[in-house]
Amino acid sequence: MKNKYLVQNISLLVIAVLSFTTFVSAAAGTADFSQKKIVQSGNVFSDLSWMDIDPNVKAHWTINSHPKNDNWLQIHPKSISNLDSVDYRVIISISKRSKSYVLALTKLLEVFNNQKISALISVININKKENLLDEVMHYAKESSVDLVVSMGSQSEALLHKNYRNGSIPIVTSTNKDPVLLGQIESYTAPRKSNMAYTSLNVPLSIQMQYLELLKPNLKVIGLMYNKNHTAVMGTEVTPTKELLKQQGIDVIDIAVTDSKTAIDTLTIRIPNALKEMQKLDPGLNNSIFWVTSSTAIFSNIETVNKYTERVPVIAGIPNAVATGENSAVIAFGVDRRTNAHQATLYAIDILKGRKKPGNFPVGIITPPDISINFLVAKKIGLKIPFFYIENATFIYDYTGQVVRDFGENLVIH
Repeated sequence: MKNKYLVQNISLLVIAVLSFTTFVSAAAGTADFSQKKIVQSGNVFSDLSWMDIDPNVKAHWTINSHPKNDNWLQIHPKSISNLDSVDYRVIISISKRSKSYVLALTKLLEVFNNQKISALISVININKKENLLDEVMHYAKESSVDLVVSMGSQSEALLHKNYRNGSIPIVTSTNKDPVLLGQIESYTAPRKSNMAYTSLNVPLSIQMQYLELLKPNLKVIGLMYNKNHTAVMGTEVTPTKELLKQQGIDVIDIAVTDSKTAIDTLTIRIPNALKEMQKLDPGLNNSIFWVTSSTAIFSNIETVNKYTERVPVIAGIPNAVATGENSAVIAFGVDRRTNAHQATLYAIDILKGRKKPGNFPVGIITPPDISINFLVAKKIGLKIPFFYIENATFIYDYTGQVVRDFGENLVIH
């Protein structure tokens, strides 16, 4: 994987905090945690059985549910038989079920293994509930947890709101831009904070430069987003509209309200947007549909492609480009694994005492990850600039199969 880290620089309290004080035999490799206070809390965390870690990464780790509850995971290196001998204790807080967090956790485990980080890791789904996170952080403090890693914008927002001046170091992962969200003022200035931030957002000006190579005379953008996704609205939709207005590019809104009704909404609004687009750009040669990182949109790419005809569907999230025809044609953004890699490097530096959280710049990935699907490009008659091909992180060929993955060309048999 090419180096892309130019940094501009946590029923039962299923906590990822273990009580780390009482262990059974080292030979068994299991731990018996004092859970009296936890059980009394009566809080129920969400199921984590969907956390399907890549087998190649999983081979190096022991991953178990807590013996008293299936709703949180306990992870440690297979080389460790006595859990009391780990060097670090880490909590990973997520707030909902998402494939993005599977990718991020897999990357964290991969990097930890490569860097020989001996850690007891607890993964908890707080299910968007602030009171559950409060209990997690309380026990984290009591149990001398070394680091908390948030995955997702909702988990990050709760930690920023309530614990950014706490004693436990926090690293954010797979979340939106904290500066655009007004959480912090500067990307680079040191902060008196226990939080180190990363961002999934590529600076909008850079995305527009990439887009200009494809459509130098761009006139119209059909902007697709979930209007109830606060982070997407604050870091993508509003800034995009402001910039495009300055550039004289018309924006047609294609907004959904949630994932459950997204397909029905897109089925109606995309054809209507296409008609409006034709009025502004009769030949449709200088128009695109732009897919934001709203899950309600990019998880329904098949529906999007069904109604956008030959107008290119371009995404700000590389994961929207995938195998086969159900894919955006191109994306420039930050892959979840790329961001998670950077966040994990921040985490290691903090664990090893090399740097304090507040001294890290916001982790922004530049240049962005470029993803291309030539099967979709051929279908809509889109010519791909050589610059994209040369710098692409992911490429899917004319049959829709991956031929370049994380910058490495694959040998196809």
